[in-house]
Amino acid sequence: IVFAENPRPSQVVRAAHDGVADYLAWPFSGEELMTACLYCRKFMDEKGGAIVRRQKARNLVENLSQRERQILSFMLRGHSNKDMANTLDLSPRTVEDYRLNALKKLGVTSSSAAIRIGLEADLDTVGRSGPDDSQARPFELS
Repeated sequence: IVFAENPRPSQVVRAAHDGVADYLAWPFSGEELMTACLYCRKFMDEKGGAIVRRQKARNLVENLSQRERQILSFMLRGHSNKDMANTLDLSPRTVEDYRLNALKKLGVTSSSAAIRIGLEADLDTVGRSGPDDSQARPFELS
């Protein structure tokens, strides 16, 4: 539960995307706080596990190098090492090295487990080069 005096809509939306259960405008009454606490408990019982998994996945992905995140993003979209190598102007062996380093940093032994982490971290929705994903162009992550 977070609160602010005169919160802007963008603050509320950003907080919601980050997993905040409730947002109160200051000042608030004790009754409003108690209602928010009850809602928060219910919210965490129902959605807390998913929020924790998403945050852990984001932390793992943040520890990857930019190129490793890029490779993981290509994997999420089903591209082969050869496709990635051609698009990024790298050798397939170099792509394989980046992929294996990413798996090691993520603490997994399979590509499917790495993809699951990438999906939980919402990696595929961050930093797209444009709305047309038909060509797997490289992109910069912010």
